[in-house]
Amino acid sequence: MLGLVLVKIIAPGCFQVLFFRNPALHPQALFSAPANETPYPLPEKMGLCGESFRMWKFANSHFVPTYHQLRLYQAVYQAVIEHELFYNTEVYEFVVNALSDILTPELLARNSATMPTERGHFGMEIYYMRDVVNEHNINALNRDALSEIMAKGIRVGSVIKGPFKRGLDTYSSMEVTGIDRLNGTLALVCKKRGSRNKWAINIGAMCNKLQDCIN
Repeated sequence: MLGLVLVKIIAPGCFQVLFFRNPALHPQALFSAPANETPYPLPEKMGLCGESFRMWKFANSHFVPTYHQLRLYQAVYQAVIEHELFYNTEVYEFVVNALSDILTPELLARNSATMPTERGHFGMEIYYMRDVVNEHNINALNRDALSEIMAKGIRVGSVIKGPFKRGLDTYSSMEVTGIDRLNGTLALVCKKRGSRNKWAINIGAMCNKLQDCIN
């Protein structure tokens, strides 16, 4: 499983991370940390939903999640990635059931008086955590694809022959000028046939069109 964090309650007040494959998490998350059986700490204002973990989506942020954030991440991951649930209602119901021990009717009923949403504050927390989970999953897929590409000999300085179509542009060749192992991306300097100009782009290694050129 990619980008998954599984936790196990090992004693009152403690939990342990059982499975970890996500460089976006700080290594400190591997150690036992105090569990928190209090209700999920929902922001008072709708505009603050997701704010406490927004930086987690960036692979180089060294974000250290709290117990409640790990629980929410795990539930959203299972809903969206493992069970491939798509609709907001399905994801919401799955997460609420998974976190029933740290949710209360009062928390689930909290909503904005001026700009209410269908699923309230907690629904917005799920929405923003879903963004984090999807970003981590994309990065994980790109990292796996990058490993496969590098196993085929692609390195900084390698020239990949086209044609490589990206949007409205078609490039005849691409030189690899940088490799980001953490995000699974490549920096390319591209050329077009008949032009002296060069175009610099960054692209995820799992791009099918790039894979076709390499293969």
